Amino acid sequence: ITFLALGAMACLGAWGLWWALEERGLGGLDPLGKVYGRMCAYAARIGVRIPPSATPDERRRLIADAVPEAGKAIYRVVDLYVRERYGPPSGGHREQTAREAAEIWKTVSWAFRKRWLTRLLSPGWLLRLIRR
Repeated sequence: ITFLALGAMACLGAWGLWWALEERGLGGLDPLGKVYGRMCAYAARIGVRIPPSATPDERRRLIADAVPEAGKAIYRVVDLYVRERYGPPSGGHREQTAREAAEIWKTVSWAFRKRWLTRLLSPGWLLRLIRR
């Protein structure tokens, strides 16, 4: 019974860590902003250097170059984000846009996570972490 409790605690801790990584800094954002924020956060985790002054389009290109298998999805999410943030009010389309972005993230998040884990588990990852 002790091993079962330890296993449950380990799973709960792993889930909490994953959730914290996914949600860190995204608390006040709407659903579309969270998807865009997650993309940018994962881009940083996999080593994409995005200048703070970069426009959404510049970010899109940098991220799509780093994760080419998710390129189309990245372009679509950024397009939705730019239209929502900088375009005219979308009225009742906001929820639909947020749902579309969330669905896109579900389909491409594996590409970002795979790249991040590959980078994390590669030789020299501890040195890169220390140098930050």
